[in-house]
Amino acid sequence: FPSHDNGCFVNSSKITLEEFLNNWISIHSNTLKPKTAEDYEGMIHRYILPKLGRIQLSQLKPSIIQKFYIELSESGGENSAPLSARTVNYVGAILKKALSYAVEVEGLIPRNVASKVPLPKGAAKRNEPFTPIQLKQFLDGVKNHRLYAIFWLAAYSGARKGELLALKWADLDFETNRLVISKNRVVVRGVAIDQNSTKGGEGRRIIHLDPLTLDVLNQHRKSQIAERLKAGSEWQETGYIFVTEFGLPIDYGTPTQLFAKVVKRLGLPDQRFHDLRHMHDLHLPSQQTHLYDLHLPSQQTHLYDLH
Repeated sequence: FPSHDNGCFVNSSKITLEEFLNNWISIHSNTLKPKTAEDYEGMIHRYILPKLGRIQLSQLKPSIIQKFYIELSESGGENSAPLSARTVNYVGAILKKALSYAVEVEGLIPRNVASKVPLPKGAAKRNEPFTPIQLKQFLDGVKNHRLYAIFWLAAYSGARKGELLALKWADLDFETNRLVISKNRVVVRGVAIDQNSTKGGEGRRIIHLDPLTLDVLNQHRKSQIAERLKAGSEWQETGYIFVTEFGLPIDYGTPTQLFAKVVKRLGLPDQRFHDLRHMHDLHLPSQQTHLYDLHLPSQQTHLYDLH
């Protein structure tokens, strides 16, 4: 039986891909962010091992991997549905990275056969962002909800959901109109944690907020103070901007679920919470332009005047 001794494989000619990948991810996960490590493990165990796990590492061939990619693309999803090109590419990138380690670090195989196999091409699926009118309809539809501010901030700051959930009041300066984004909330093995870096890995960044967005956040703060007074001794101060009625961070899935319900109720085009930030991306060709400065095509009025 092949084993792993002091970081080196022994009896390498008999090692299966499953044995190698399990050892590789246990070592490599220490160099990854917890969420990334969990994603790697999930892809390995969900897609790679069921199809290729029993094959000996030394017997892997480009044709085997090519067939594997095709099968994933055609029937690798839930209930044998086609798997998106994006997911297949992600699986392929992990496999290629692992085999590169087998070649360059462990010396288990002479070449990385995955590097010889082209990954499937496919157009990235991206929903069209709401139009300004549709954004107004959505925000009007959720305006009375206690978490209204998180939807507004998603559209008017371009921040990601994990970044919004990790925000604390200490990150917001009403006097200088600045919001500091330096953390990202992720769920690792069912537990939400805040990473000390953003999802894109760019680290700390500062967003200058427009007056209307600051007003929305100020109203949100006043509502939170009222909830704290109502909760009394049951309130648990955490310092987060978006919390439950008792001060604890809201569940990671709450904004997504609420967004979907409101979109369905209003009959708006199918979107994800994440697509709100594309309003910001689409309409901000430069950092000097703000979404609220955009004019509607048929009216000489600012978008923020609609609310």
